Parts: sequence; structure tokens; C-alpha cells
Amino acid sequence: MSRPPSPGRERAAALLARVPRPSLLRPYVLTGGRTADREHLGVERLVTACPVDPRALAVLGPEALAVYSACRERRSVAEIAAAVKLPLGVVRIFVGDLMRGGWVKVHPVAQGPVDEALLERVLHGLNQL
Repeated sequence: MSRPPSPGRERAAALLARVPRPSLLRPYVLTGGRTADREHLGVERLVTACPVDPRALAVLGPEALAVYSACRERRSVAEIAAAVKLPLGVVRIFVGDLMRGGWVKVHPVAQGPVDEALLERVLHGLNQL
């Protein structure tokens, strides 16, 4: 039997994510014993939350809900981990779960030729600083 959705649950999870607190739970407890996700998500991968019915958010746990809420704006996996104050490995697992559930979209890594001349100019400019 599912519990009725709480109107303030998403806001509470967002507030919870901002409160600095030591975690009393080990990361493997949060992830159900999993230490890696099926698909390796690099720290640079960009993630965006998909629009869902707010009532559907009631099925997410507080950590998964915090990760989902942090994805309202397009962010990298590393930025999400910093925003929700969870270890990067845990966030990778949550993002993978949310992606497979259709909650978030993980954007593909940009592919294309490397402009070596541009990189040389950037390096030269940084050396000038």
C-alpha cells in the first residue's frame, strides 16, 4: 500500500539537502549495498530532471528526492554531489537509478574534433596571468 503524497515533501527534501550534517548512514546503506552503477557516469556528465507529476515524487526516498531536486537545473554529476552533500559514488548510483526510471535525463558527452589551436591560445593566455 502506498502512502499518500505529502505536499511539502519535495520542499523538505530540498531544505534537507542544504543543511550540513554528518551522515549517520554508511554510503552502501543508502544504495542498498551497491558500490557501482551499471553504466559508468563520469563526473562531467550533465543531468536534467524530467517533468513528472508531483504526486509521483512520493515514491522516492529522501536522498533520491534530493538528487532529483538538484537536477531541476542542468548540472554535472559532480555539482549534484556537492549540492546534496553526498559522496560522488552514491550520487552516481542514484542518478543511474533515476535515469532508468525516467526521472532524469543524462545528456550525451559532446563529441567532435579538438581544436588544438584554441587550446594553445587558452594555455598561452593562462600562462600570461
